[in-house]
Amino acid sequence: MIKRLLLICCVALMPMSGWVAAQDSSLSEKEIHQLLQGKGMGMAKVAELNGYPGPKHVLELKEALNLTPEQEAQSQLLFSTMYSKASQLGQKLVAIETEMEAAFAAGVDKPGEFRKLVKQSAKLRGQIRLAHIEAHVNQKKLLTADQLAAYTELRQQAKGGHQGHSTCGKKKMKHSCPAKKGGQCPGKAG
Repeated sequence: MIKRLLLICCVALMPMSGWVAAQDSSLSEKEIHQLLQGKGMGMAKVAELNGYPGPKHVLELKEALNLTPEQEAQSQLLFSTMYSKASQLGQKLVAIETEMEAAFAAGVDKPGEFRKLVKQSAKLRGQIRLAHIEAHVNQKKLLTADQLAAYTELRQQAKGGHQGHSTCGKKKMKHSCPAKKGGQCPGKAG
């Protein structure tokens, strides 16, 4: 009972805007910052690698993609909605992780004492990832085929390579490929 009360007091005294990662925290300061800021942290990489652009990057490339005012407004709404949802979920995740750390620091002896927190943490991580992936899926629907092709090319140029194309057998891995200039891709199977 005393351990539980101490745990609740510790979590309640931590201000949401001023989380500070302990040196031995399960979350790094960078992870905490990114979670609280609704950052993607690579959670939608599967979408990005398969032709589903993220609203943040589309907005960054709006001039090069020749977005219409309507596309820009819809992309901004997608981004704002994703950001809001992901940052709210990130705050909850940081709180759960903090509570779990406090529980372990106080000493847990039974699986029931931490099982619920682990499940909550996993569920929140899944919800954050889903918020980002849904934004990518919905963003793709807003762009024309030409805009999607331009987006892919611009993102590949920004990364200094490409992530797979019909000429190249080495897919979904960043590499600078000679096949784009008519050469043989070292990743292409025999």
